[in-house]
Amino acid sequence: MPVQVRHIQYVIAAADQGSFRRAAAALGVQESAISRRIRELEERLGTVFFIRTPNGVTLTNAGKQFVQRGRKALTEIGLARAEAAIVDLDARGALREVAGL
Repeated sequence: MPVQVRHIQYVIAAADQGSFRRAAAALGVQESAISRRIRELEERLGTVFFIRTPNGVTLTNAGKQFVQRGRKALTEIGLARAEAAIVDLDARGALREVAGL
């Protein structure tokens, strides 16, 4: 199963918020979804991203690296979406001009 954008978002949100509960609230999903997806991702990749305590979570070195690269990946995905939308608008505009001839 590939890494999904939402998995990256969950890890980043948990890192930013310092807890799965606060990450879930920030993203509007259930805490169990955050916890489960992060655990599945850690198992799939064979590493641990967070040290879990009753007071919240802190990143491991692997987690810090994942978050750093994950932020870059999400930025690139956002740029790709924006560029695709612009190209689509240009293409539709060009088609309308041709169809109007």
